[in-house]
Amino acid sequence: MNKRKHNIIIVTGIFAISLIITVFMVHRMNMCSDYKKAELCQAAGEYKQAADIYQGLKNYKDSADRLLQCRSMYEEQLINMHRFDIAREMFEETDDVSGLLYCEYKEAEYFFEMEQWEKALDMFRELDEYENSREMEEKSLDELYRQAQKELAKLNYDEAERLFKKCGDYKASNKFMAYMDFRREQVPLDKDIFKSSNHMVKLEKGNIYYVRDFYYYVPDVINENTKCSVYFAGGMGGVILTYETVRSYFRNFEPNAIMVFYMGSCINNIDYKIQESFEILNYFTVKNNITIHDLIITGSSMGCATALKAAVKYYDSYNICPVAVGALDNACDWDIPFNLTGEELELLSESGTVVCLYEQSTEICCKPVREIKDSGSRLVMIGCKNKDHDAISRYGFSLGCFESLWTGKFDSDEYKTESFNMSGDEWN
Repeated sequence: MNKRKHNIIIVTGIFAISLIITVFMVHRMNMCSDYKKAELCQAAGEYKQAADIYQGLKNYKDSADRLLQCRSMYEEQLINMHRFDIAREMFEETDDVSGLLYCEYKEAEYFFEMEQWEKALDMFRELDEYENSREMEEKSLDELYRQAQKELAKLNYDEAERLFKKCGDYKASNKFMAYMDFRREQVPLDKDIFKSSNHMVKLEKGNIYYVRDFYYYVPDVINENTKCSVYFAGGMGGVILTYETVRSYFRNFEPNAIMVFYMGSCINNIDYKIQESFEILNYFTVKNNITIHDLIITGSSMGCATALKAAVKYYDSYNICPVAVGALDNACDWDIPFNLTGEELELLSESGTVVCLYEQSTEICCKPVREIKDSGSRLVMIGCKNKDHDAISRYGFSLGCFESLWTGKFDSDEYKTESFNMSGDEWN
């Protein structure tokens, strides 16, 4: 090999080495530049872009660790943006079972928040014991149950039936289905069988009518939001409820409700009066193309026992679940022969009706009260701060008792409450 060739080889080698070094340095500079870009993207919350860059950097510095961080942050970002489909695909690509469960759980929560009860219910059921899925499944089912009742109130029979079937045997779903079948067959009568124009008082939003031993109130506008109420007076034969007492209630309240007030003693002809009250409510609800719903039943003094009997009768015979039954001033007169039987106590508990006892002297040791509690019925003891015995039994509903029964909210300035067999002091 001559000297010239030797020099060429040396020069070529040096050039090649220089080129390699140059390429390496440029590559390192590019990697450094990309790394800084990725850092900026990560800091700005652009986790997908950052992850894509870190993935290209492979083992440069801590790129591998940062890639995992950004993927995790991006997955969380997708979930927060409710892009569950993309997040799910990412978890499936990496066989991340825990991440996939988390994604499913957050999607179920989202459906619950958006009041898409069916989707939430299905997903929480699939998640089984993950986190608090069992609890959320129960909540979703309860909301679906309420939604079914609302559809029934609007006479959307097909949708109500579908939702109640989805609820299965939850609470009183079967009773609502039975009432729906009954209501579907009802047609409005051609004539008014209860109204009497000679005994009517016009109020701001409706009319009070008087027929024999009861009054009833009918709003001018009856719609799917119209509720129902029945009141039974007490006493040992004397009239305890006068028109002025009823009128005093409407001076303070005039709810969107069809309301029946029995004014005489309600310890006689109990079954007849309960049947009659149902016929009144059924007549006006059918006539106005709605259902009997949001029903509260109230009694005063010995009429409390009648109110409890009525709540059971409405549930067992008419397939209607009263929201609540209110007993005003009841404890002293409850040692009477027509208290609830064991079977009636079971039906009352099964109906889910809340039993609300208004009486400053009512105590859980009172036998009828104790039996209601022990049977599993939802029970609220409301100790009225008003110490006037007559004011509670005669005028309690004019102080807002009806409204508290409909809403489940008790004015702490007037009442002191204690609850049993309930998760809270409010209901819908």
